[in-house]
Amino acid sequence: MRQVAEALDAQLGGTLLHNPAKRVVVAGTNGKGSCVAALGALLRTQGKQFGTYSSPHLLQYNERVQLNGEPVSDADLCRAFAAIDAARGTNSLSYFEFGTLAALWLFAQQPLDVWLLEVGLGGRLDAVNVLDADVAVITSIALDHQAWLGETREAIGFEKAGVCRATSPVVCVEPDPPHSLCDHIARLECPAFWLGRDFFCGQTGASAQVQLDATWQLQLPADSVFLPLPSVAAALKTLELLDLLPSPTAAAAALAQTHLAGRMQRSVQGTTEVILDVAHNPASTTYLAQQLTGLPGLPTFLVVGMMADKDLAGSLAPLVVECRLIYCADLVGNNRAASADQLVVVVHALGGRAQAHSSVAAALNSALAQAALLPAARVVVCGSFFTVADALLHLASLAEVNHG
Repeated sequence: MRQVAEALDAQLGGTLLHNPAKRVVVAGTNGKGSCVAALGALLRTQGKQFGTYSSPHLLQYNERVQLNGEPVSDADLCRAFAAIDAARGTNSLSYFEFGTLAALWLFAQQPLDVWLLEVGLGGRLDAVNVLDADVAVITSIALDHQAWLGETREAIGFEKAGVCRATSPVVCVEPDPPHSLCDHIARLECPAFWLGRDFFCGQTGASAQVQLDATWQLQLPADSVFLPLPSVAAALKTLELLDLLPSPTAAAAALAQTHLAGRMQRSVQGTTEVILDVAHNPASTTYLAQQLTGLPGLPTFLVVGMMADKDLAGSLAPLVVECRLIYCADLVGNNRAASADQLVVVVHALGGRAQAHSSVAAALNSALAQAALLPAARVVVCGSFFTVADALLHLASLAEVNHG
């Protein structure tokens, strides 16, 4: 990765590895995408030029590489891939390494103020870590991808800490940071800013607040914040460190319009509310269950499809108590996925009710049909990016049929 990046950097006159734009690298188990979305919205409200690299995508690969909030074109991606293929020589690159270099190659040729780079997996060995961060952000640390990152939070924390650079600031919103992370930051002598010590966020009744210091405080209606508040706080603190912090008024206006596809994404089918969320590990499904508890009480049905290597029981346990019936889906054509029958066994072991379905579309149809029998109800879709993507496509097809 480094060798190919250096070759591309030489071709571009040093603007790939040594670009004057500020670089923000965001690592963490959950909340990375939300933090990047908040950063983009807050930069846009100030008229700043920025590039965003995130993963995975939901419906189109272009979602991963964006300029000022707009996905780049197929033609631009193809030009980038061709340049990388020519520059790599005998170096073998993974799918993610190719994609990362494509984003950096495209960003290097634009007059951008900030590069927003989301780590794909871990941090220390992630392709994004080929760049030095001007500010590193750690959103959360929980058990996920253990086969790659380690079986404990201490091991995973060490991997996330790999995005930190000596003497450069680190923003961390993980409420219980592992010793491995704290020790690594201390060794590098990074100025560290911890949520709950150096800046704060919280919700009191119907009001959400973020306070960065004694003079800067954001307060807005909680129901106007569509991203997790710690991710919003991390974004605001990061921009303060980069001298790019908007006024509280401008920040509130930007955040009130910021949604992230597949994160508490809501739509309506008749009298049924549909919520789509990519929660796929115990930490994220616990957060999803908390969000559902805070919504107006409605009978809730769950559509779920998951990868086989996830903690199935740990992920489903917080949701079983919230849902009347769980519709378990096969993820068609995905050999990494758990079968619907496997998921049913897990739900039954947790004391819940479940049905197996051959696809997300079939599961969603059954859930919507059951919900339609009630005066009002809610259907939640979660478990994987693949599950939410399939559901979004099916809902779009239903909308076309209804419109026709």
